[in-house]
Amino acid sequence: MLFSADELYGDADFIFKKDLAPAHTAKSINTWFNNHGINVLDWPENSPDLNVQNLWGVVKRKIRDTRPNNADELKQLGLL
Repeated sequence: MLFSADELYGDADFIFKKDLAPAHTAKSINTWFNNHGINVLDWPENSPDLNVQNLWGVVKRKIRDTRPNNADELKQLGLL
């Protein structure tokens, strides 16, 4: 995760969004994020308005005709 974040954001600040799978909410995982200084988005457990699945529909519509092949092309579309 740290390698990918460094590739995507370099020295820029970012907020990590994790899902609420039991393995991802374990105390050890939260400690790891804290120890590495990674900000984690507070996310309500059962909020249909904030469900990440709704986001995928938006992303699919935005890239339907362009078919981006890399991060730079996603950035040009405003998706990164």
